[in-house]
Amino acid sequence: MRFIGGEEFKLILHSEQHLAKLRKRHAEELQDLYDDVSPVMVYMDPMSGKAFAVHKSVEDAAIEICEVKDRQAAERARLEARCRQMQNAMQLLTDAHRNALMAYLNNPSQNPPNATRDALDALRDALEGRQGATA
Repeated sequence: MRFIGGEEFKLILHSEQHLAKLRKRHAEELQDLYDDVSPVMVYMDPMSGKAFAVHKSVEDAAIEICEVKDRQAAERARLEARCRQMQNAMQLLTDAHRNALMAYLNNPSQNPPNATRDALDALRDALEGRQGATA
């Protein structure tokens, strides 16, 4: 059994939403890198209005893309592990707790009702491996 702090609990609780945003951001980041692959690019300085030819090695671009893909894969793996942790904990909850949590996740409020607070407590217990998480 281990204690899960408030910030980590929030990350796990909202891991599905974070993962969707992360995947979108990663796709945009990679597309930007692919868009920059060109033997010569023209850069326009907005302050001076002058255009400059910028040379970027295709080999350097390929290395950068590989490094970014590796970094992105590590980020996704961490978040996917949180998603699995959340899914496993949700399976341990009662239907009532699961329904209250799903309603809360779809429409979070600052002051959740008692049923939702109870469900959040049960989820934390399940994540921390405490007995009686589904009681």
